[in-house]
Amino acid sequence: MAGGALLFLGSLIYLYVVFAWYSSGATVGTWLSAAQFLAPFVVAAAVISSISLFFMGIGTAAGQMTKEMHTNILWKFVMLGALTTIILTAGGSWFYAVIVGFVLTYLGATLAAM
Repeated sequence: MAGGALLFLGSLIYLYVVFAWYSSGATVGTWLSAAQFLAPFVVAAAVISSISLFFMGIGTAAGQMTKEMHTNILWKFVMLGALTTIILTAGGSWFYAVIVGFVLTYLGATLAAM
């Protein structure tokens, strides 16, 4: 239950950062400007992983996710979400919020996998 709650809180931080970044009109971040061709894919991966982690946090807190789901699926989204949101916010004001979100989702996934 504690792992699901931490995972849920971390995903809320990711969702806030991704949608605040998108609604601010910042189409190019510091690291996104280095590879403009890949920028839409990074943004899409950030949105998809944030939403997926949100629902996985709810499923983990409700006890509906099995240990196999945690080892096979959850860790991929934790790392993908962290990587893409860090790329989005590098050099920006939301960078530290992403680090807090990563720590919460990492701890939540670790507790949920036990």
